[in-house]
Amino acid sequence: MRKQTKWLLGSFFVAVAGLLLLPAQASADLNFGKLVPNLNFVYGNTIDSLYSLIFWIVTLVFFGTEGALILFVIIFRKREGHRATYSHGNFVAELTWAAIPFVILVWLAFYQKSTWAFIKADMPSASESTRVQAFAEQFAWNFRYAGPDGKFGTDDDIMTINQLHVPVGRKFVVHLSAKDVIHSFFIPYARIKQDAMPGMLNRVWFEIDKIPCWDLKAQKMVFFTADEIKDKKVALDGFAFKQDKVGIAGKKIYHYDPYPDQKKVSILYQGEVNPGDVAEVEYVQHPIEIACAQLCGLGHYRMIGYITVETPETYDRWMNQAIKDKLRSGDSKWAIWDKYFPQYNNAE
Repeated sequence: MRKQTKWLLGSFFVAVAGLLLLPAQASADLNFGKLVPNLNFVYGNTIDSLYSLIFWIVTLVFFGTEGALILFVIIFRKREGHRATYSHGNFVAELTWAAIPFVILVWLAFYQKSTWAFIKADMPSASESTRVQAFAEQFAWNFRYAGPDGKFGTDDDIMTINQLHVPVGRKFVVHLSAKDVIHSFFIPYARIKQDAMPGMLNRVWFEIDKIPCWDLKAQKMVFFTADEIKDKKVALDGFAFKQDKVGIAGKKIYHYDPYPDQKKVSILYQGEVNPGDVAEVEYVQHPIEIACAQLCGLGHYRMIGYITVETPETYDRWMNQAIKDKLRSGDSKWAIWDKYFPQYNNAE
């Protein structure tokens, strides 16, 4: 029996070591076990604190229950001279293990109540925010900005597919609905996750305070505030994002390269955008992903959108060009929104 006990304890510690060491081995490439950087400074840190709190509660419960399981296996193992006894339950024990999670969940509900109210109820007004409509479908994100008249559902609206432009340092409100099935608007870098449902309007807001860029020298993503980016030479176009696989395991290496024969690109420097030589570029404007966090169909994996975080200058530049070009990507999709949900165009 002593050998069996040692075998059980050994297996338990090997499993624990695997849980701890395997993520550590993968962390260099996959950032395993860590959250991506938080760019939503308004309430992102509070969300991270809640993640951490819940993680440690679950970890404590996991090791407590698994440890108790191992202990009971050892204590109640088959032994000579001992007969098994049969139990039909223990009311006190059952009440205890039902009461503990109940108390934890109720406490968590009250603990995060103010955070929930701030995120879901204290929605920024139209005057202090930029607003956009998002219409999800299998398998794309359709976005619509109000045009020069400031109203949704009129002929001067700006429409994009899978491309969202967000000004840095300004509150951004997204009005969400869906054309077909339930989707989920998920932005890991902004700590945002909100369902988009047919026939219903949901809202979500955030404020991104840093601009993602790609460092061409280090070949990695970096983040700058609106002030920090002023003395950096950032390309807004002319570069392609690529990935290469190296080694037997097919490790992925990401990098930006200029397009073939590309000589000039648009460079943001000192708050102005001007043509410049490719050789001058230090950084490239880099988008962050929008994912669908609901299994919305067979093509769910391709439902990826991109957010470009803009400085005030580049956002105005993009919007002015979109107005000039009368950008109407996917305009037929919005006929459904305007026909069945016209009230959503005036929603605050």
